[in-house]
Amino acid sequence: MRVKPRYFGGLGAGQGRDAVPLSHMGYDVTAVDISQVGLEQIAEIDDSIKTINADVYTFDIGSYDVVLLDSMLHFYSRDLVKETNWVKQILENMKKRCCVCELPNEIQTSRESADGYSYGV
Repeated sequence: MRVKPRYFGGLGAGQGRDAVPLSHMGYDVTAVDISQVGLEQIAEIDDSIKTINADVYTFDIGSYDVVLLDSMLHFYSRDLVKETNWVKQILENMKKRCCVCELPNEIQTSRESADGYSYGV
């Protein structure tokens, strides 16, 4: 039996690049972000999206079918432990049959970025 996911939790939702289209496709979407400004922009576009102003690193993701992380993991060496622990926390606390989707940001091919941070890839 195939089950269609219904509840999407977008962590680090920003201005709704993912939340808005998912909502328009008929999904129940919750957008979580530390920036109230971005959440207000989402609400102006689509008031059916639930917005939560919170720190994604401490947000309880237990009720979602899909947890979406769009450009949330950067793998800078200075953030590697924090990001790895956060992913472990998500995996330990997600509900049964939940899916975690990580959409990577563009990663440079060199091990040093233009701003001098080393990537852990």
